[in-house]
Amino acid sequence: MDDKIDIKKILRVFDIMVTEGEKVGDEYRLNGLSAIVGFDGYTITIRNEYVSLDVFFHNAFTFNSSDQKQKLLFLERVDAIDIQNEKATKES
Repeated sequence: MDDKIDIKKILRVFDIMVTEGEKVGDEYRLNGLSAIVGFDGYTITIRNEYVSLDVFFHNAFTFNSSDQKQKLLFLERVDAIDIQNEKATKES
């Protein structure tokens, strides 16, 4: 799997996590993922216990995971949050 992601989707999911997730300390938690804003205000991180995805200024990003299967499962959770929000938006 190459490291191509939809940055707009990641930013959208980050926003969903901040608005709908549970705030615990400096992070927001939703559906097994945590969302964190970096100290600079430009970097965001979405992570779980196995994978971390950092998005930087100008939409550069890095994945931190040594396990390809965990990376795929992580992206499935991101997709699930996005799809669930899309369905909720259509219903309202």
